[in-house]
Amino acid sequence: MMEYTGTDAWVGTPILGAFEARKAEEMDLSWAVHLAEGETEQDMRRRWLEYHLDVQGGRCAYCGVEISIFRADGEHFLYATVDHIVPLSKGGPDVVENTLGACRRCNFAKRSADLEDFLISPDFQESVSLNHPCPDRVCGDPASVHFNLDALRRGVRVWIDGTEFRMVYAYCVSEGTAEIAIPNTRTRTGKRMTLKKRGVITPMFRDVKDAVDRIEAGSFREELLSWLSGREIPAAVRVRNSAIS
Repeated sequence: MMEYTGTDAWVGTPILGAFEARKAEEMDLSWAVHLAEGETEQDMRRRWLEYHLDVQGGRCAYCGVEISIFRADGEHFLYATVDHIVPLSKGGPDVVENTLGACRRCNFAKRSADLEDFLISPDFQESVSLNHPCPDRVCGDPASVHFNLDALRRGVRVWIDGTEFRMVYAYCVSEGTAEIAIPNTRTRTGKRMTLKKRGVITPMFRDVKDAVDRIEAGSFREELLSWLSGREIPAAVRVRNSAIS
């Protein structure tokens, strides 16, 4: 005889598990039928994009910058777009399996290039750098109004006229100036002594430089291709309106 012994005893039993799985399957099927009957092409692509953003944690699959369908800050390069992995112009299928969510800048940079070529290209490196910019001005002095603890904790590397300097104490990109710390020297008040240099200042977050190096070495490409090959897209997302096909 089957006896009801309380909710806790019910949860997780094979009977309930089978029921929940069947109910989920029926909901997917109902949703697919609904979509196939009245979905426009714009609705379909929006559904694809919402799925990609959910799986990708709201970030571009290429450069990792945070993206969204609607933005209030006017950053149009950070709008979420549907990018075709194999470009339509090269015969790629217009199906969700051939798409991912990308920022507008990476989508534009990729254009009709093959994915494997794009993932090791200078265009991709530039897109990553532009989407993760350092502040215009940073100073290592806690008393300065330009002291930026978040940036310093993340780590900033600085180039002056193309040469990297390891002892940069402060910089300003717009003014083209940087202060280089002089090792083991302090003023009478204990402030670090610096040497001012002028030139083209190029700062880059340490993790962004690491990503650029991985792109150039090809390891970034292997990681993304491996992730794409392991994706399993649910049937409710894969369904396509027959009227569109």
